[in-house]
Amino acid sequence: DDDSGSVVMFGGIDSSYYTGSLNWVPVSYEGYWQITVDSITMDGETIACADGCQAIVDTGTSLLAGPTSAISNIQSYIGASENSDGEMIVSCSSMYSLPNIVFTINGVQYPVPASAYILE
Repeated sequence: DDDSGSVVMFGGIDSSYYTGSLNWVPVSYEGYWQITVDSITMDGETIACADGCQAIVDTGTSLLAGPTSAISNIQSYIGASENSDGEMIVSCSSMYSLPNIVFTINGVQYPVPASAYILE
């Protein structure tokens, strides 16, 4: 009996697998898992999607991607600098003092901690 495997459930919800509430988000384009994002904020300041924007939820990628201006705003806000390879970096020691990125979707705030948006 291996408890480390995954579970797929069709047609039901098993609340023993999560805590908190389960929120439903309408799909805005059925060709993808495209949704409407109300705003993206850090420390209460809107850094992207001020008037709402479209996003694709893709569990097949480990990265966050977005328009250059939005990504630049995030990089600037967290004090990232460009290394010799053209990658944007921050000190790993600062990771736990960096703010959450908060995605507001369908009126619900989803905070993402720096440990989830920075690759060590």
